[in-house]
Amino acid sequence: MLLRRWMSPLPVALALLAASCSGLRVRSTHAPDTDFSAIQTYAWMPRGTYAVIRPETIDWVREVVDEGLRAKGLTEVPADEADVRIDEIASLAQKTQVNDPYFSFSNFETYEEGRLVLVMYDPASGDSVWQGSAEARLDEKETPEQRKALTKKAVEKILERFPPN
Repeated sequence: MLLRRWMSPLPVALALLAASCSGLRVRSTHAPDTDFSAIQTYAWMPRGTYAVIRPETIDWVREVVDEGLRAKGLTEVPADEADVRIDEIASLAQKTQVNDPYFSFSNFETYEEGRLVLVMYDPASGDSVWQGSAEARLDEKETPEQRKALTKKAVEKILERFPPN
C-alpha cells in the first residue's frame, strides 16, 4: 500500500515540478546533417552590443569555453580559418513564481533568471550547426566568486552536450 501511495501521480508530479524549478537547466540542439568529427577549429564572433548579465560574464564564459574546447581537441584559430564560429549570448529575465496552491496570486515572488546561450555557426553558410543553453535562478546576494563558479558550471554543463551523440 505504501508503494502505491508513493507512486500515485500527485507526488511524482510535484517531485518533477520541484526538480524543474531549481538548479541549472541545460538544453542543446544541432543540425542533424553536420559532421561534428570534421570540426577541429573555432573562432569567436566579434562581441555584440547586446545586454549581458554583467560585463565580466563574457570574459568568464570565453575562458571556460576555450578551456573546454581545448580539452575536446579543438583549436582556436583566426576567423577565416575556423571550422565553426562561436557566439555567446547572456541575458537576464524577471520571473514570477506563484507560491499559492490555489493560484490566487496573493503569494508570489519575483526573481532574476540568467540565461547563457552558446551558438556554433558554419562560417561558409552562416547557419547554426549547434546550440547549447543553460538557465538558472540568480541570487542577488551572490559574490563575484559565486557568480563566476555558476558561470563555469553552466558552460561545463553546456559543453557536455558537444559534440552531440
